[in-house]
Amino acid sequence: MGCFKPAPTVCGLRAADVRSAPRYTMRPFPKDHRGRAALEHAQGFLVEHRNTEEARSMNREQIPIEKLALPVFHTFDTRWMLLAAGDFSAHDYNCMTISWGSLGIVWGKPFALVLVRPVRYTRQYMDKSDGFTLSVFPEEHRKGLSYCGSASGRDGDKAKAAGFTAISSQKVSAPGFDEAELLIECHKMYFCDLDPRHFLDPSIDSNYPNKDYHRVYFGEVVAVSGTTAWRGAQEHR
Repeated sequence: MGCFKPAPTVCGLRAADVRSAPRYTMRPFPKDHRGRAALEHAQGFLVEHRNTEEARSMNREQIPIEKLALPVFHTFDTRWMLLAAGDFSAHDYNCMTISWGSLGIVWGKPFALVLVRPVRYTRQYMDKSDGFTLSVFPEEHRKGLSYCGSASGRDGDKAKAAGFTAISSQKVSAPGFDEAELLIECHKMYFCDLDPRHFLDPSIDSNYPNKDYHRVYFGEVVAVSGTTAWRGAQEHR
């Protein structure tokens, strides 16, 4: 799958305003293997990951939502995001890697759209939480993201196992992660379940051989923090 050319789909900002950053090569994370076997399979690379790469905090700063400069297609499709929901203070949360989603404006508010299948452990946290977070990581954490996209949180704290340090968010109960270079906090405002009767393109249904249609969540973006690469270079009017 190729990388799409960034388009002006976020809060009216231009992808050209993103400061120069290294390109990333897309490697699909493993398909949805669940259970302890997935955790055991990942132990080898996780141990190697810890031994060869030191976890480091990113130098993030607050970014006004209207100044967030994010190439949506490239970020979701190529770099991926870590979706987290639950209650950080109660240590009751889960996360999963996603490559499908969107950001933009709806009902006059900046929002993020994410999709979660009913079989995912994160689904119950999305349903009972006030909001969720989206985190973007440097390329050095690619293996950790791949792990979080295949292993199940039912069998343990997969974020910790992947080398990610959960931290409190500013405005939602879900955690962010210290190693992320971009953190987006969202307050839930709408959800719906995909209805295959409304698929206008018949090929869409091929994504659901088990008929496990996604639940779609809209979250109002209420806080953003990130490195300077994610801040627009100029005012937008």
